[in-house]
Amino acid sequence: MATRVLILSEIRGLAEKLEAACSPGEVEFVRSTVNDVSEQDLATAEVIVAEPTTFADRAVDATSLKWFQSTYAGPDALLTKSSARHYTATRLAGVYGPGMAEYVMLHVLALERRYLEHVEWQRVKSWGEGGKIPQDYRRLQNLTLGVLGLGDIGSEVAKRAAAFGIRVVACKRDVLAGCPECVSEVFGADRLPEFLRAVDYCVNILPSTASTRGLLSGGALLECRDAVFINIGRGDVCDEASVLEALEAGSLRHAVLDVFPTEPLPQSSPLWEHPRVTVTPHNATPYFPEDVVGVFAENLRRYRSGEPLMHVFDWEKGY
Repeated sequence: MATRVLILSEIRGLAEKLEAACSPGEVEFVRSTVNDVSEQDLATAEVIVAEPTTFADRAVDATSLKWFQSTYAGPDALLTKSSARHYTATRLAGVYGPGMAEYVMLHVLALERRYLEHVEWQRVKSWGEGGKIPQDYRRLQNLTLGVLGLGDIGSEVAKRAAAFGIRVVACKRDVLAGCPECVSEVFGADRLPEFLRAVDYCVNILPSTASTRGLLSGGALLECRDAVFINIGRGDVCDEASVLEALEAGSLRHAVLDVFPTEPLPQSSPLWEHPRVTVTPHNATPYFPEDVVGVFAENLRRYRSGEPLMHVFDWEKGY
């Protein structure tokens, strides 16, 4: 019997690619959107593919749902915006690491080589800074990059940074769990202040959970010593005031922020115009339909054969 799959995702081209990747005899696809789906289709759906942020409000109406495939790496909206727990949710994991790592290294290189200053010098036709060619670059081999959250994305960030010769350290809850060989030192969560004091770049990739929300707020970032804070995890790990405080205190030399407690970032936020803040609109890595297809197709095979699904979201842990 064919598995009925309701596609509510609005990622362009995803529905077509899912249908092309699956055998018609094994899957019956129904296309709709969260706003337009009929009550009957939603109530009878066994499998749903959608964005968790938009689906969360309708989850309680999907009474027959057994498996939800998220198109996001972090489906925590299912936990925070809905009380429904009658189904298994799977994350989109194992695909975002390369794009996230490229984002991190883009900003590391841009800051270390003063890229934006060069753009400005060219605009005003200046041969360097006031006629002086800058020679004060730091060598990457002399820098330490710290990864906060060493999952599949964090591991890829660590590998890319190490490939540039940067010393990589990590901070994680389970120090005994495996990590890439390129990581020189692992700090336990109880050593977070020591970790922050040890790095030139702090890259947050933590999910949003009860234990991570506000983790870097309340003066935590003041432990940094002229470091750069890059946040590509979740915006609620740190509030805006704490970032600004650390910048003004000199604990942070720069902040690169792709995620925020409130999105879109309000126009009234002082982060927009701060000279040592880079704001990007939660696009550290794009969503490619083929990434969703690859994970879904393998999980569909497992689902139909009764095998354990990959990347199952843990309702208790929140990731």
